[in-house]
Amino acid sequence: MYYSDDSLEFPITVKMRQTAQQLAKFQPTPEKRAQVENNLLAVQAVNFYLQMLGIDTHLSQSDCWNPAGQLAADVADLCLANGQRLECRAVLPGATHCAVPPEVWQNRLGYVVVALETRSAHILGFVSAIATPLVSLQRLLPLDALLVQLHRHPVMQLGDWLHQQFIPSLEQGWLTVTDFVQGRLQETAMAFRSRSLNLKFSAFDQTKGHHQMEGKGTHEPSEPSPDLQEHLRLQMRQLYTNAQKIPLPDEFWTDPKLGLIEIIRTTQADEESRWQAADMLWSLEPDYREVGIRRLLDLGMQFAGQSVALMVGLLPRPDGNRAVLLRLYPMVRGHLPPGIELVGCDDRGETFLRAQARPVDDYIQIKFAAQPGEFFSVQVLLDGVGITESFSA
Repeated sequence: MYYSDDSLEFPITVKMRQTAQQLAKFQPTPEKRAQVENNLLAVQAVNFYLQMLGIDTHLSQSDCWNPAGQLAADVADLCLANGQRLECRAVLPGATHCAVPPEVWQNRLGYVVVALETRSAHILGFVSAIATPLVSLQRLLPLDALLVQLHRHPVMQLGDWLHQQFIPSLEQGWLTVTDFVQGRLQETAMAFRSRSLNLKFSAFDQTKGHHQMEGKGTHEPSEPSPDLQEHLRLQMRQLYTNAQKIPLPDEFWTDPKLGLIEIIRTTQADEESRWQAADMLWSLEPDYREVGIRRLLDLGMQFAGQSVALMVGLLPRPDGNRAVLLRLYPMVRGHLPPGIELVGCDDRGETFLRAQARPVDDYIQIKFAAQPGEFFSVQVLLDGVGITESFSA
């Protein structure tokens, strides 16, 4: 097997093999014993690596350390000191793919692949999200990505953003739209500063009560021209009449920002009108945050050779809950990789919304409502492999 320069080799000691054999001997068949022994060798190799880095683990609290847990499922988890779990999957020499059973697709900080030889273990790489039973070894990220994931705050508290407690240098890469554009995307600033949206319902989840939206953006000037302001006034008047069921007051025609704020703050049932108003407001003032907030993050992973950015938007709702918008953009001007998915998951890891990019899409998005403090996560996947970010509303 070819090992990249990013892989790390560790010896499989006599003690490691004896421990794996001792814990595997309770399994009922030779095949199951071999599977468990390989799982435990992979877990011990990753545990040794993390201990070298000074990262605390609770090896004995891992499900794989319990013979009953191994009997019930094909599991190779390593419990970390903070209670999160890494899945450590073993492959043998000559493998091109790593098998990842569905029972471990949820509740994992990530997946580390370990190639086992007679006397050594090679830690090959890492991914943070999986939704496919076979992962190509060529899709693995370098171990640097694992270290970033280990040191990232496990759950981003979005409520802090609404309370103006956002400090970019402390938020692990989350930036305002303006800072993101100025610092990292000069040539594609237009794509993020303003988008005039033509939204279309693509699905409605009756069980969860969430709307899923997809759309294509068209680039607008970063500073609103008189023509753009007039266009926004006309859009805002129609939007206000539809949302509030009354004609637009004169003072809102003079200052369209006031009308958009009124729609966002007071509209009760028409959630889509509120988001359209927020998009128009942000086209006038990209980082306006008195009625909502949005931030962007370079996900630090390439999909089909392209880097992508996640935008998270949050609007307080009149009922006390929070409206959440998740958008995925390409990092450079153009379209997203066809087939890339944006997946919303609840606190059990169950999917409640999903959007998939077509060849013509320059972004995809999902929208839903959450209670303050409610946990959710988002996965960005291509061919079943990708990255996960976790949040509390």
